[in-house]
Amino acid sequence: TPLAFPAKPLFGGMVASPPSSAPSRRCSRHRLFPPPSVAPSPRGSDHGFSPPPPSARRWRITSTKLGTGSFSDGVFSASGGGVEVAVKVVSSMVRGAPNIVNEAEILKRLGPHSNIVAMYAHGYARTIIEGCGGLLSRLPWSYPARVPLDAYCVVLEKVSGGELYDRIARAGRPRPLEEAEARRIFGGIAAAVSHCHAHGIAHLDLKLENILLTEAVGVKLIDFGLSHAYRPRGDGGSRGGYHRETPLQNLVGSSGYAAPEVWFNCGGYDGLTADVWSMGVILYLMLFGFFPFSREDDAAFADAVNALNEAQRQGRGRGLLVASSVREPPSPLAVELLDAMLTVKPSRRTKAKAVLGHQWLKRGDSTPLTERSLPAPTTPTKAVRVTEGLAPEGHGSPRSIMEDPFGAGKRKSI
Repeated sequence: TPLAFPAKPLFGGMVASPPSSAPSRRCSRHRLFPPPSVAPSPRGSDHGFSPPPPSARRWRITSTKLGTGSFSDGVFSASGGGVEVAVKVVSSMVRGAPNIVNEAEILKRLGPHSNIVAMYAHGYARTIIEGCGGLLSRLPWSYPARVPLDAYCVVLEKVSGGELYDRIARAGRPRPLEEAEARRIFGGIAAAVSHCHAHGIAHLDLKLENILLTEAVGVKLIDFGLSHAYRPRGDGGSRGGYHRETPLQNLVGSSGYAAPEVWFNCGGYDGLTADVWSMGVILYLMLFGFFPFSREDDAAFADAVNALNEAQRQGRGRGLLVASSVREPPSPLAVELLDAMLTVKPSRRTKAKAVLGHQWLKRGDSTPLTERSLPAPTTPTKAVRVTEGLAPEGHGSPRSIMEDPFGAGKRKSI
């Protein structure tokens, strides 16, 4: 189904009008351009993390399948030189190779970071996989599949703590994570995204499923296949900045997490700014257990976004974020941070670096909001009602949170 665009102004005056050839959500799952040429990352890191150098050039894949990807045939457990790793395999050159090559090159630029999955090697299976061409068991109940010699593989750090999505889904209560735990986890997410942005990388598919937990309750950001690498300017590094003058046009990301300017394709968007909106959705899910907006209907989403934009313009955004269906609002600092990340107008949205330095992450204020700290009631208007319904019926009621915290379940990349 082609994209639907709201007829009313979006973001306070900008009209969302379809481009000459509007992409289809079903047809826009893959990159429409070749992977960018990215500069290698300088060695070393300011984060005290250096992955152990592999002592083997070739890796042996076991029969354990760790997971699947939107653009890969699977992620398998492997080992080499005493190091346990995860190997992402793409055997279909037409469908997934550009994305996996893009991911490898971007991970090279990013270098080591304690909150980003480490890459050990990448290349064709015949050059880095021991015994390639053998059988791999896809799943216990399915037929085995061969890994061809020309399959492209990325050897990654193995993270054993599971997805953040599963951690929140298992909680099964209106407040999935206590605020202190959410702060610890989100601090790692903010550090990872801030590092990406400092190196000119927009992730573009930030979601709970792409955040893995470590045994020490740390986080690892994964899946850079849809990411965009901005071209360096000046000295070729972060000091000289990056060329971000040309807006991105591709419809990428996942339903529920994509920023309004991405979803409605309003003349292009800035990838770093779009990432910050996705960060806001992630924190909202961690604190409340449901999405701030429903994406089942584009018109309703446009109405809610326009209403929130008007509320933020009038200085009422923070109060509207704590919707009436939320029984236990978070602390004022948490609401302030959510409001900064979920600012509708991209030019006014906060930056990832500012998120990392926000007082909620630094000071640790978890004092709940009280009725006294909430804004005074206003005369109900259409804008207020729409925005107060940030958790629509079936998404925000306490009963629905217990039964299905995320509505439609895991979100696939679009």
